This record gives sequence, structure tokens and C-alpha cells, in this order.
Amino acid sequence: MKTYANSEKAYYVQDAAFNGKSLQKCFIGLKDIQKGGILELTMSEKANERWGIMEIPPSMSDSILK
Repeated sequence: MKTYANSEKAYYVQDAAFNGKSLQKCFIGLKDIQKGGILELTMSEKANERWGIMEIPPSMSDSILK
């Protein structure tokens, strides 16, 4: 994991990338995590209210039921 512009006051995610690909969602799938990689987070003191709102994270119970 790498962070940019991180500080005590900069705890909001402005942008994220996993293995160099921009993430528009605020979660990473288990299969991607198991493959490994680098998560990069660009932080800010102000919330980016448009980042990570387009897709709802799957429920843990969804994967258990399958």
C-alpha cells in the first residue's frame, strides 16, 4: 500500500488505484486481493463526495450463500 498526501488531517480518499488501474469503487474483490498488488491512495483533508459512490460493496453473506 502506498499513500500520497497523507497526514493526520488528510484522512479522506480522493482517488485510488490498484496495480496501476484507477478504482472507481471503494472496495476490492477477494480474488484481486489474493492475486496481490499495490493499492495506492491519494488522500485529502476534504471529502471527495463523488468517489466510490457508483457501486455498492457486495455483502459478505452473498459470497457465503453461493
